[in-house]
Amino acid sequence: MLATPAPSVPDLRAQFEGVLARLTSEEAQHVSADTMERRLLSQVLALGRALFALFLARRAAAAEGRTHSGPDGVERPYHDERARPYLSIFGRVVFARPYFYGRGRGGTAPVDGALSLPPTVCSDLVRETAEELGMEEAYHKGLGVLRRLLGLALSTRTLQEQVAEDAPEVEAFYAQQAPPPAEEEAAILVLQADGKGVPILRPLTAVAGTPAPLRLGKGQKRGGKKEAMLTAVYTIAPVVRTPEEVVESLFRAPSEERGAGDAEREAPRHKRLWATLAGKDAALDEAAAQVARRDGPRPHRARRPDRRESGAPGAGARALPRRPPDPGPDPRHRVPVGRGQRAAR
Repeated sequence: MLATPAPSVPDLRAQFEGVLARLTSEEAQHVSADTMERRLLSQVLALGRALFALFLARRAAAAEGRTHSGPDGVERPYHDERARPYLSIFGRVVFARPYFYGRGRGGTAPVDGALSLPPTVCSDLVRETAEELGMEEAYHKGLGVLRRLLGLALSTRTLQEQVAEDAPEVEAFYAQQAPPPAEEEAAILVLQADGKGVPILRPLTAVAGTPAPLRLGKGQKRGGKKEAMLTAVYTIAPVVRTPEEVVESLFRAPSEERGAGDAEREAPRHKRLWATLAGKDAALDEAAAQVARRDGPRPHRARRPDRRESGAPGAGARALPRRPPDPGPDPRHRVPVGRGQRAAR
């Protein structure tokens, strides 16, 4: 594997001057904005790839030496130069770095640890971008965007393996995040939940020793649907409306504009979306945990004596906890709650 030639600083300056000269040339006065934008993108990516190759080459040269003592305290002599591919956002770069090896002591390339290089070829930025695109669209469509704009060629299998490797870390990542600051929250805490059938492709494999059918029968399908639960937790400021305004809003077409007298609605604050295929209970449990973190501790309520302890009529049945008297909501604050929605107070 041949390393990408590292350009010198004068070469990089000449390359930049070439881009600048083409931008200010007479020809540039007669091309469209779209043509120039596409040219500049390819030229800037090529310049970025050359700059990044120089950066890697200089870091590798700084790690050269006769021996290397690693974190384990084992000293290993210099063995040779070994090339490593790296798929950056600017393109593929191959750089050679010193490799230290000792018989019975193993080998190591200290530059990899100093640069925090990932174990795979893809950089963290490319991996993060590909996975975000894969969450929004089908894998091949998201990778098509990277290929068209940046010229990066990744296979759908690579993206599938990366998502499978990173998925177990999602819950731990969000669990360590602190709730939003209380001063940034609004008065109403909202929890929403909804389900959606997601097509699931299942391979037709043999079940209980029965060979898989060569042709599907009547009513058989190659895949099925599984319910995906989506929950949303956010806070929002109340909107004071009269009963007439509430009724009028129920019969207003979505395309109609709001009236001049309508109150302005604030956007939701710190909205957190969570989707899972683990079922309704798992989705609501996770949402309830988020509500508890953002709603804060509840005030302590005194325990009401059990009927069996007080000797009141109907002893033997456990009394329900007494709720504080509810004066009733202000009519201006009554808002319809849609299906699958509930407000957490």
